[in-house]
Amino acid sequence: MKVKYTKFSDERCKDFCIKTVIAEDNNALTVYKEAIYPEGISHINRFVYNKEQLIKYYDIKLCDVQVCGERAIFEYINGELLEDRYCKAAEAGDKEAFGKLLREHKKYAIGNSENITVFCQSDEYREVFGDGSIFEGKPALHLSNYDAIASNIVYTNDQPVFIDYEWVFDFVVPQDVVIYHCIKDVYIHHAKFENIYPFEEAMKELNVETDLQTLENTYRAFHDYVICGKGKADDAYAIIKAICLKKTRTLSDLEHEKLMIIQEFGKFREEKAIEELKFNMQLEDVRRELKKVAEEAFVKQHQLQNAIDAVTAEKEEWERKYNRTVIGATKKIVKKIGACNGKE
Repeated sequence: MKVKYTKFSDERCKDFCIKTVIAEDNNALTVYKEAIYPEGISHINRFVYNKEQLIKYYDIKLCDVQVCGERAIFEYINGELLEDRYCKAAEAGDKEAFGKLLREHKKYAIGNSENITVFCQSDEYREVFGDGSIFEGKPALHLSNYDAIASNIVYTNDQPVFIDYEWVFDFVVPQDVVIYHCIKDVYIHHAKFENIYPFEEAMKELNVETDLQTLENTYRAFHDYVICGKGKADDAYAIIKAICLKKTRTLSDLEHEKLMIIQEFGKFREEKAIEELKFNMQLEDVRRELKKVAEEAFVKQHQLQNAIDAVTAEKEEWERKYNRTVIGATKKIVKKIGACNGKE
């Protein structure tokens, strides 16, 4: 048997740590999953149960699985991933086709009409997703394939097939919680989808009524459940791994960072030069305005002084005329008085 692909999901708590292998034997491919730790064997054994339950509520085909010892062995399904169809629609800029895929994906995620019920919170739900009281009375699913993500659905002969169903919950889960996770996953792996069909718009198209932050909280709670299990976050292998691993930086990385810094510095200098030019232009405008005001003030002052001088000259002229008149009149009176005294 020749191993073609191996994936270790070892960042999880021990109950859920598994290894996925695609192997070739006699020109035939097989997929198998096995527990990394003894604590995960029950999780592997659950695949058969998951399939049996999904058949009751989902009309979509499921790839076959058998548990042999500590391995779950799946048939290898050739075909086109739903994820790839999303990518083709996005690359073609075909929003209509993308929306059609979203609606199909929702149908695959929620199952048939018999799967629809009303949410009533259980202890099992609370353990995985946290408090769900906000969903009370809202549409829900008897059984949910939380793993109905775009990379786990393959079209073969144009018929969809679930190729993985690791996370199947047999307690009631709100419909919006399942749809949010299944669609959110493909947007996380392909950020460019936001340009062709914004995620928020996709949720509206799929009639998801719950506040997106509330749904994000359930998504994070599930993540914490997988990583930490029933333990504390400090004990989670993924947390310890993230702390211990050091990022490797090559010489080319440093050269690239240096180039980016030089470019950013050049951009900063250019922006500052433009700002300085604008400031100087504004300053020159202010100077011209002040000069204009000063010139106008000088003219006004000169005009005022001329007016004052004119009024002063006119006043002095009136005073001279007044004095001449008064003195002349006084002399005449004195003369007449003198004449009168001489006759007496």
